[in-house]
Amino acid sequence: MVSQSPTALLRSLAARYPELGRILENASWLTGSRVLRLLVSLFVVAMMARYLGPSQYGVLQYALAIVVIVSSAAGLGLRSVVVRNIVRDEDSVGTLLGSALLLRLASGALVSNNIANDHAAQTQPRGAGDDHHDCQGVLQYAVLRGPQVARHHGDHE
Repeated sequence: MVSQSPTALLRSLAARYPELGRILENASWLTGSRVLRLLVSLFVVAMMARYLGPSQYGVLQYALAIVVIVSSAAGLGLRSVVVRNIVRDEDSVGTLLGSALLLRLASGALVSNNIANDHAAQTQPRGAGDDHHDCQGVLQYAVLRGPQVARHHGDHE
């Protein structure tokens, strides 16, 4: 086996695979844009932290953490399921996207409602409003599990 220089190896691969040049060019553009975004983000975060100071920057990061938690919980992992089902059945794109949107909105509302109620429960004295939280939990379980129960019931009829 003869060892080649990296340049000679790339030339021989480019001669064998004509698309390789475009692939490498596109990959370098994608990598360059990611590095540029990372550097700009680092600069913006550093300036923002310097401007806000430690306490206000901490409050901002706390709020951003809540947004990330709520958005990940509201997503329900639907992206991969929707893409898989669209690939399987292209005719049902509208139904799939509409259902996914409705589920994400409903779950986002439920998660946001939970956060608001948990905050309210922490600020209320013990015993006040406990019945409300029990009923809310049952309702949320029914909303989240309702489609599964209906589908299961429909299979057995």
